[in-house]
Amino acid sequence: MVAVGTTVSTGGPGGGSVTATVGTGGVSVGTSVTVGTGGVSVTSATSTGTGVMGACGDGPDAMILEENGQYTIVMHCTMDTVGNTGNLPKCLHSKWPLSHACIGCFADYGECSLEACGSVCEPDLTTASCEACRNQNCGAAFAGCSGFPALGSVTCDQILTDGGAQQTVNGQVPAEAFVTGYANSNYFELKNCGCSTKAPGHCRNVCDDALSNGPPDFCNGAPASADCLSCLENHCSTELMSCQGT
Repeated sequence: MVAVGTTVSTGGPGGGSVTATVGTGGVSVGTSVTVGTGGVSVTSATSTGTGVMGACGDGPDAMILEENGQYTIVMHCTMDTVGNTGNLPKCLHSKWPLSHACIGCFADYGECSLEACGSVCEPDLTTASCEACRNQNCGAAFAGCSGFPALGSVTCDQILTDGGAQQTVNGQVPAEAFVTGYANSNYFELKNCGCSTKAPGHCRNVCDDALSNGPPDFCNGAPASADCLSCLENHCSTELMSCQGT
């Protein structure tokens, strides 16, 4: 979780941005969010129902959420309880020992996603169009309720091999784009090893087009080229293997 009083601004999964000032309960009401492949702009963040603002920011909830595939669990429970959404919180709680208030935020998000995006997200829950629809219709309310950014569906390996959610030339993928906290941390560890402007930054000469004079590469938000991958294998093998597994 981001510290209280911090203002966060990052590139969004679809080339937009996420800007939020974090209060004592998480992301503040009035959060300005531009997310999704459609560059949707949302100017307020409020809970849609059972959750309360910043309900997932307590230590135990935050630790559980950092280590689990949030998007996958929520959407599977949502689809499994179609026609009986009253069982959605129960399904979610069977997967996560979260507080009831935090579960309420995810249940709200699942119900919203189903109502707004059911036709877009079936049968593949991981498409860019599904993510854009969810972010447009449900992302801001979830962020305001839980204190966490809107959920994503991207893995570190997808970003490495096909660009994944990287839509901007600087290659900075926000945490909310990832399925799990592990994928997020593994991505940034690999980027640091290969692309940092300070040590170690082992592979900038072949992975950063500012130095290689080639087309955009891994350090610039594109799929890793053969030369870049070779360098990462030689100098960042541990980080690369972790990324490929998440």
